[in-house]
Amino acid sequence: MSLKSKIAKISAVAALGVGATVLGSGAAFAGTNGQQVMFQDDLHVANSIQIQGFNQNGSYVAICINTPGYQTWVSGWWWQNQMVIKGFSQTNCYGGTDTNIIDASIPVSQSGSDWVTVSDKGYGG
Repeated sequence: MSLKSKIAKISAVAALGVGATVLGSGAAFAGTNGQQVMFQDDLHVANSIQIQGFNQNGSYVAICINTPGYQTWVSGWWWQNQMVIKGFSQTNCYGGTDTNIIDASIPVSQSGSDWVTVSDKGYGG
């Protein structure tokens, strides 16, 4: 086998490996099959939130995220259509009481960004 053939085969294998990694990751691409959410605590009352809604695969899921600051970027989760966010006065969505409930509609696709800001502003606390 010539050096040129070996290089061509190595390049092909490397390209297949990169392609398999990208396709096999299951991540949604920017703005095309759900959005990531940034929770903004305008009322300064939530120490954790529970997000309930549909992911990029159409499955209904619920997660709990601690919200240590004014803005919490919930990366790695892709949402679409209707979601509900419940705020809690304590961490880990355990104990305490719901401080607010937000109903939000998350676009399946949008251009320019794969993030949607959801705020508790204007909701009871």
